[in-house]
Amino acid sequence: GVAGQAEGRLEAPLEALARGAEDLAQALRGVEDCLDALDFDPGELERVEERLFAIRALARKHGVAPDDLGDFAARMRADLEAVDFAPFRALADLPAAMSAHLVYPALDPERSATLSSDVVRWIRGGIGFDGLLMTDDLSMKALRGPFGVRAGAAIGAGCDLVLHCNGDPGEAAAVAEAVPELAGRALARAERAQAVRGSAGQADPAALEAEFVELRGRAAGA
Repeated sequence: GVAGQAEGRLEAPLEALARGAEDLAQALRGVEDCLDALDFDPGELERVEERLFAIRALARKHGVAPDDLGDFAARMRADLEAVDFAPFRALADLPAAMSAHLVYPALDPERSATLSSDVVRWIRGGIGFDGLLMTDDLSMKALRGPFGVRAGAAIGAGCDLVLHCNGDPGEAAAVAEAVPELAGRALARAERAQAVRGSAGQADPAALEAEFVELRGRAAGA
């Protein structure tokens, strides 16, 4: 029969196929080992493309060439130093401050100050503020995403505590679940701020207005 006629004739092809399968498996293992050694990430190309797209979009937004973004950022940082940061640096010894949901492209072109570790580092190091840093209201439309994510991002960026002010109990619960209890340096700052808090009746409106006018003049003349 057919089996008898094929007897002996398939041994060599089958052995060749077996050797080929083993060689292929060995080659695949070699490729996998190489990729592991290179820490290859298949999504890296996509992330690079997204980053390049963001750079081009930022350049278009500010009317500069992508290659000139570095110089543009340096000029903006100098303007921030001379004008925007001057009054904050003059008041760096105050016990508490609030972040803003604003983007400072010279410090972080992608995230608002409330959610930016780069901006918070500048507040601490560049301005020299070591008081209690709280967020503006997390329910403001300037921020997006689930409230727990917003709160966690603000704490992760370096804010000491977060504010949620619209009274929505579901949102408030998500915020409370996402943040830790005050502890460590954040707690110490909160206690210092609480200790120096006075009543509204202790304020001198005329003196405060005079100080504000003085600081505004210093900023304008910087």
